[in-house]
Parts: sequence; C-alpha cells; structure tokens
Amino acid sequence: MGAGPAGATVVFFHRDDGRREVFDMARLPLPGWWIPLAGAFAQRTGPGGGLRTRTSAAGTWWCLGRWMRFLAKLPTPPADPGRFTAAHVEGFVRFRTAQAGEETAFKDVQDIKLLLDMDAIVSLLAPEARDSLVRRLPRSRSFGQAGYSDGEFKRLLSAARADVAQIRDRIATG
Repeated sequence: MGAGPAGATVVFFHRDDGRREVFDMARLPLPGWWIPLAGAFAQRTGPGGGLRTRTSAAGTWWCLGRWMRFLAKLPTPPADPGRFTAAHVEGFVRFRTAQAGEETAFKDVQDIKLLLDMDAIVSLLAPEARDSLVRRLPRSRSFGQAGYSDGEFKRLLSAARADVAQIRDRIATG
C-alpha cells in the first residue's frame, strides 16, 4: 500500500499474493478532494486500516465513487472537504435510501464515515459534518464483520495451531 509521492492521487493496494490494485482518485469528480481522499484511502487499505482484502477495498472504492458523484451533481457541490456539510450527508442518505433502500444507505454512510475518520482527511472536515455521519449510523444494526486476507488468516490459523499443540504437549506431560 502506498499513495506514492506526497500529493499523489493514486493508491496502490498490495495483496498478500503479490498482486496489486490501483485506485486513482483522479477518476472521481471534485479535484479538491483527490489528495486528502487518496491519503485516507491509503490509510484504510494499509496494514492497520481495516480493508485488507481486494473485495473490501473495492467495495469501499465503489461506495466512494457513488458518494463523490452524488456530491458533484449537487447545485453547489463542496469543492473540497472543508466545504462538506451535514446537509450533504442528509441528502446522500435520502438519495441512497430512495435508490437502494435504508440498509444500503446506512452501509454506505458507514463506509464513508470510516474513510473520513482517517488522519489524512478528518482535520479538514467541519465538526458538524463529522457529527452528522455518526448520527446517521444505526445503533442496533450489524452490517457484518471485516474479513481477513488470505495471509492474515493463514498466520492466525498457524498461531492458533501452535498454541493448541503447546497445550496438548503440557497435558500429555502432566
């Protein structure tokens, strides 16, 4: 994972199997968002970012595309993250609910919130806009849990097997 040189709009997602995906923010509308979004997306797809599989990274990428296209089509789109408001969140929720249903709208808001919480972009947002993302998330719904990449799963399974073998050996000697 890496966003390239400072100010780059491209994020390289390195998979455990050696392949990589390229996510270019310049393919999205609203150029004032590209660099902070690239930094945030790089953080989300990095080692501690929560998006460690191609499916999870691509899913957030498609959600980000829907979000940015929605903002770009507004009569007065927010040209950069500093101009993003709570009204934009409310409008997006209404739009996605009408388009795909309430659960999908909430899932999209959750994905956007997690992305906009990254250090590369969060300080650029108005507090009211950040708060509106939290208010729009359902408290009782569960949208599933993040999966592990193949490499992470293999390492976890190996560690668990090693622990079980040690327990077995201690019991056998006792």
